[in-house]
Amino acid sequence: MEVVKEIRMMLEIETNKRNIVKEFSNLHDLKLFMQDFFALPEVEDRRTGMSMLRRARLERRMQI
Repeated sequence: MEVVKEIRMMLEIETNKRNIVKEFSNLHDLKLFMQDFFALPEVEDRRTGMSMLRRARLERRMQI
């Protein structure tokens, strides 16, 4: 049986004012960071203009 020793996720965010490089070991911490980062008043989500269009369509997902 294979045993996972370590998980590392690297996140790189480049804005017009700064570059952020951060490492995470779990998805929960990554999610919290992303929520906090995009909640900042000076940060605009790059998907803002497209989000209404994408969510208007229903997704089809295959059941396996």
